[in-house]
This record gives sequence, structure tokens and C-alpha cells, in this order.
Amino acid sequence: DRLGRDKDHEYFYPLRVKEIKTKKLSTILDEYNEDRIDLIKLDTQGSEYEILQSMDSDRMNNLLAVEVEVQLKHPQIHKGTGYLWEIQRYLQNYGLEIWNLKAGGSEMPKNKYQEFLFDKSETIEERGYCLNRITEVDVLFIRSYDNILKNNDKRCIRRYITLLCAFYFFTEAISFV
Repeated sequence: DRLGRDKDHEYFYPLRVKEIKTKKLSTILDEYNEDRIDLIKLDTQGSEYEILQSMDSDRMNNLLAVEVEVQLKHPQIHKGTGYLWEIQRYLQNYGLEIWNLKAGGSEMPKNKYQEFLFDKSETIEERGYCLNRITEVDVLFIRSYDNILKNNDKRCIRRYITLLCAFYFFTEAISFV
């Protein structure tokens, strides 16, 4: 063909299976003496849920936010990728809740994701997108206000407000003060 795929298959499809050694994120953090982290951002093409599950509970309980790519529907694009509902349930156990969704470069504010995923009352033209084509999204989970306030840790509150501002939640940050 015009792109030369028939001539040089390896150039256009350079896929190889290669075994590599990996470490748990907790192990790496231990090696660097990092007891606490505020934010985890994962987009590892299929191992996000496994990485989160490998974290020790002390660090998970102190996380302020997680941004992670998740699958919305079957079949999975990347083998082993966690579905939104699995990761949401897992992170809720640690006091983290959904604040934002990004699908295909667009953003979905807190509490609008349910409407986005489940409301089928509008036509595709009215909605401006086709839900059937969205298979994965980046989801931002942030610790709930109550979990931050219950410890009354002023340094943690300052880090939390900074994190809210970093994700453009200025109104929430101001109302938290």
C-alpha cells in the first residue's frame, strides 16, 4: 500500500513481548524513605488498579487525591485494567470520592459524571457526544472534606487547599478556608 506497510511490517507494528522486572510502588517509596504522598497520577495502559491495590494501607489512608485512567465498558482495551466502578469502590474505602472525569480531552465537573454515564434522555446531537464510543476516561478522586477536617491537621489542610487549586477547584478551596 501507499504507506509501505506491506514492505516493512516491523516499522509500522514494532510489537515484541519482553519480560521485565517490576517493583511495587510501596517498595519504591520505601527505598526513597517517602512515608506520605499526597497525589498519585496513573496512566499505565492497564495496570492502574493493580498498582493501587499494591499500595500499603497507611499511604492509601493519607492520600489526598488519585487521578487514574479507568475502563467504562467491556471488552477491556488493556488486559487487567480496572473498571470505573471497581476503582471507585476501592478508593471510597479510603475516603476518596469522584470529583472530575476527563473523556477525550473534555472535562466533567464533580457530580455531573452520573448524568454523563447514565442519562440517555437526550439525543447524541443534543448531547454533543456519543456515549457508545467512550471506552475509558481519566478520573480524579479527591479525599472528602470530612476526612480532612476530622484530624484537624493544619499542614494537611494547607496541602489539601493547594491540591484543590492545582486542579482548578478554586471555589471549593476558598469555601474550605
